Amino acid sequence: MAMSSRDQKLMWWGAALLLFVLLMLVTPKIPQDQSYHNFADRRNYFGIPNTLNVVSNFPFLVIGVIGLVLTLHGNTFALSLKGELWGWTAFFFGIASTSFGSAYYHLKPSDARLVWDRLPMTIAFSSVMAVFIIERIDEVTGRASLAPLLGAGVVSVGYWWFADDLRLYALVQFVPCVAIPAMTIALPPRYSHSSYWLWAAGFYLLAKVLEANDMKFYRWTKFLASGHTLKHLSAAMVPVFIIIMLYKRNMRNERQSMLDRWKGQWRGTNAVRDERDTTGSKWRYYWSGSQEQAQSLVSET
Repeated sequence: MAMSSRDQKLMWWGAALLLFVLLMLVTPKIPQDQSYHNFADRRNYFGIPNTLNVVSNFPFLVIGVIGLVLTLHGNTFALSLKGELWGWTAFFFGIASTSFGSAYYHLKPSDARLVWDRLPMTIAFSSVMAVFIIERIDEVTGRASLAPLLGAGVVSVGYWWFADDLRLYALVQFVPCVAIPAMTIALPPRYSHSSYWLWAAGFYLLAKVLEANDMKFYRWTKFLASGHTLKHLSAAMVPVFIIIMLYKRNMRNERQSMLDRWKGQWRGTNAVRDERDTTGSKWRYYWSGSQEQAQSLVSET
């Protein structure tokens, strides 16, 4: 007996929950490393502690507010589904709030302040995942997942704070980072201009590289800007590409995944190459063969 769509969704959610429980059982606890708070650039300008790490959060506020205005005013993005409207509103709210939370943290880095840095980021991670489910799977599933995903994000920060265990928070960050690029390539899109998702993912990956090499980039830039400052600027490009995508995109009549399109282009390239090779072989045989063979080859070509 075939499973209904609802039963299939419940099965997938159940499998995901089971996998999460197994991961929590078999993986060790990940406490917050206190050296995380020791950033390379500690310079103070105009009486602002850790100035560049603080002020480099300003782009999040500007971009987040722009995104909120374009989402809610005049329907600039032509959002036809309620789930999309809710999801993008939560996403840009999370982006704008990150500017305050991260700036507050960098004024005096500590675990207590880091909570307010991470909380708005989880709102952005969770909501963009729900929106992506709407776009690539279906609106009902994505809309229904928005509240649970947002709840999981908030719980992940609370669990880290109370249990000093980053596993759940790391999972909330890791899953969208892997799932969104993979689904962008493998699943057919509802809208055009899907490549902007990959640009956004690329800049987020760059931000993580910059964050992990804070001191190295500080030295490489001759102490102009640290890796963490550059990380803020790189991460701020993620919502920029998303805004551009939302503004330019339109509904697709024929839905085809990037993977299928790339396969088609690859087959077309190989077909052209094979045709050229066949034609070249005929002409090489023409010059080395007899006149009778030459005439037959010319007529075939």
